[in-house]
Amino acid sequence: MVRLAVPGADEESAGPWPNEAVRVILAQKDWADDVLAVLERCRALVIGPGLGRDDATLDAVRRVITRSPVPVVADADALFALGDARSAREVVLGDGVDRPVVLTPHDGEYRRLAGHDPGPDRVAAATRLAESTGAVVLVKGSLTVVAAPEGEASHRRRLMAAAGTSALATAGTGDVLSGIIGAFVARGVDAPRSAAFAAHVHGGAARRGRSEGLLSIDLPDLVADWLSEIESGPHG
Repeated sequence: MVRLAVPGADEESAGPWPNEAVRVILAQKDWADDVLAVLERCRALVIGPGLGRDDATLDAVRRVITRSPVPVVADADALFALGDARSAREVVLGDGVDRPVVLTPHDGEYRRLAGHDPGPDRVAAATRLAESTGAVVLVKGSLTVVAAPEGEASHRRRLMAAAGTSALATAGTGDVLSGIIGAFVARGVDAPRSAAFAAHVHGGAARRGRSEGLLSIDLPDLVADWLSEIESGPHG
């Protein structure tokens, strides 16, 4: 089950909602506690796309991530809310809660977090940001790199996905990637592998679509078809 929460969207003004999602009505401001209450019934949280960047929203995003009892995937406006790596680390380490946080920056978002561009060595860039923030970091690109911070695990993990395509360089496709990561996490896959699997699936599914004019709305069906073929195997 997917629960979709949009601050300020009530029954009359929300417009059409996806049939697949259960709507969660939130106030325009001061909605953090309501989201945290809903999370008690969830296995993962994806936060950021389309939220906005006013001060009240940024404060609510930080509060939710800090106190979330479930794994968090932070993208788009949630990455903006985290600020630089030092302030992001304070939020990622949480309020005494033990859950992973996945950050999914493109180059511009990486620059805001780290204070510099990722540069040509994407593995080193993802690793540095993971260490400085305490989060699992997925750096988007034609070669997508996932790095986990060194912690209780016996070794660091760095994973790569090279399935990306230029067809994904359109608005909203990164939001879909975050949703796929959240779906894998909700199914019990650990955060680093969820991020890497999602990047591979995202790119592989996109290659099944149109080479020109691919839209983010096309991706869910392409992802479902691609995963279903893999699950059924070569002999059906």
